[in-house]
Amino acid sequence: MEIERRKQAEEALAMIRNQWQILREKLRSVGLILPADLSALSENSQSGINPTEEICRQIHLARFVSESIGRGIAKAEAEAEMEAQLEVKNFEIARLSDRLNYYEAMNREMSQRNQEAIGMLLCSVMSCGLFTCLV
Repeated sequence: MEIERRKQAEEALAMIRNQWQILREKLRSVGLILPADLSALSENSQSGINPTEEICRQIHLARFVSESIGRGIAKAEAEAEMEAQLEVKNFEIARLSDRLNYYEAMNREMSQRNQEAIGMLLCSVMSCGLFTCLV
């Protein structure tokens, strides 16, 4: 009877240790570190280090790091989007500047043609003697 209870207790302890190792591995993947041996928890609690407080501290630290990384990623994404928009705007500004230069050149040419046409008209009017009639 005693042997059977001891065997059951040892099996239960082995199962708890196995579950502890599984929990330890899963928490390690998210950055939390638990001691390898359950007996280390009772030793730490006797030495003044509360394991619950230590886990809470690690969770706080992991959250802080995660939030900081999240903010950094969001900022980088926003900067990339702004950079893309800036490139589009710069391209549009260059296109509009080229168009403005074209229209200014066209305007100068048309103005010059108008002045030449007016000059030719005045010359023809003066040579025909119609100038006295216009005055």
